[in-house]
Amino acid sequence: MNSMSKLFILALVTFLSFTFSAFGSEPFLFVLDMDRLFVKEKAAIYEGDDPSEYIQVGKELYRLAPYTPEFLAALKFYFQKELGAEVKLAIFSAGTKERNQGVVNGIRLNEKTAFYSMVSVVKSFPDLTLIAKLPNSVKREDALSYIKSLGGQDNVPFFEIFSKDLSIFNHDLKRTVIFEDNLNATPSSQTQNLLAVARPDIYETKLYKYAPGSTEHWAEEGQRIPIQVARARYRLVRAIGVLSHAVQLFRDGPYTSLPEALDALQWDADGNFKFNKLNAKEVYEEGMRILKLVYNEQLLPGHPTLVRDPEYFEVRPVIPRTQDCSNSLDFMGGYLPWAKYR
Repeated sequence: MNSMSKLFILALVTFLSFTFSAFGSEPFLFVLDMDRLFVKEKAAIYEGDDPSEYIQVGKELYRLAPYTPEFLAALKFYFQKELGAEVKLAIFSAGTKERNQGVVNGIRLNEKTAFYSMVSVVKSFPDLTLIAKLPNSVKREDALSYIKSLGGQDNVPFFEIFSKDLSIFNHDLKRTVIFEDNLNATPSSQTQNLLAVARPDIYETKLYKYAPGSTEHWAEEGQRIPIQVARARYRLVRAIGVLSHAVQLFRDGPYTSLPEALDALQWDADGNFKFNKLNAKEVYEEGMRILKLVYNEQLLPGHPTLVRDPEYFEVRPVIPRTQDCSNSLDFMGGYLPWAKYR
């Protein structure tokens, strides 16, 4: 063996040792909410829609969010390679156990791969932690209606009554991430475990007190687009981009865990959510790069017609209509995803 070969082997061993020490060999657990993350209840199949995008569970009909097969495949296959350790998937949704399992059973990534074969455990309403104090006479399942009745409130936040405590999975929290559309879903001690998937009504009204009527903006070429719809449509693209950037921070930065890196990526020192940075051009482009890779390598060989690959995808700058949102320039800085389909 010549000296160059020895140097190459030494460098390879050093790199693998660093990767192992950075990520470790224990499994990572990715916990997924369902409603408004990758499924939404619908009354009927819209005319012109692909029926494969819908799931029937009993009398309820659910539509899959765009890029759901790619998103789920990326979490399992792409990030398993990136992290160098097994990735386990779990569901934690406030629906009934039967409903949640029915949705999981109904999703197929392609002809050969069913989603349920990738899911380790499904948690449901009985697994939520009750954090509100109730009289002994009030049943747990009646907690929401009881608290609403106290002051005639119809909009009591669900996660002021219940919480998704991730310790229920008996998994190392330093290797656990939950994908959620509600920033208050977990106990405050587990905020860094939460990857906030874009839900426009929360980010644009709750966090930023966004003015009513100012959710439409002009994009390039003078085309009017509802920004809430666009951000919601590409929420899974963005989520994958955010996770990828968090993995890079974990690998290259001073962070001791993936949730710690995720926390630094999403929140500033004053506890403000970094909305603009997390909707930056590179986040969407990184997410789409990964989803296209997964589509071509994992899904396409099994069933090329199940998912609709975009003809092209780009991220365009958003130009605010300042007469509607003069105080939102900071908020609306950044970019918006854009795609055309064949």
